Amino acid sequence: MELNDFKYYIIPFKNMMYRLALRLLKNKEDAEDAVQEAFMKLWLKRYELKIEGNLQALAMITTKNLCLDKLKGNRKQIISLDDDDILPDNLTPHARLEEIDIRNRIEAIIDAFPEQQKIIIHLRDIEGLSNDEVAEIVKMNKNAVKVALSRARTRLKNELAKQFNYIKNEN
Repeated sequence: MELNDFKYYIIPFKNMMYRLALRLLKNKEDAEDAVQEAFMKLWLKRYELKIEGNLQALAMITTKNLCLDKLKGNRKQIISLDDDDILPDNLTPHARLEEIDIRNRIEAIIDAFPEQQKIIIHLRDIEGLSNDEVAEIVKMNKNAVKVALSRARTRLKNELAKQFNYIKNEN
């Protein structure tokens, strides 16, 4: 794979790789470093990469592994996301605060998930990948991904219901 092929086939995954790294590392600079390091690893292996292979899965696996390695070496992560980067511009100040609160609650709940569930829910519900693509990235079978995703979603729903004091009527 030459430079033009690398730019065409690998670089387009940069935003997806960054979002995954940010979800795992909770720090913009660390996420940027992880993506840059992932690109370096992929570039060094460029002659082994096959264009007909699933390069998206390879890019995401490389990013995930680098982030997990970084987390194993550095367990303290207390930096919040910049909320202004992820909110629509047309919100009123009150709606903006509510949206930030809800997003913070969701992030806090997801951050308490086991790493595998955290990665699966991010790839499936935030990145919009298919179950097959997620299964390939996390190296699990498709049914195991479905089960983990279902459990993560149920856990998220139940935790949000508790936090917002929502009680479902059983009529």
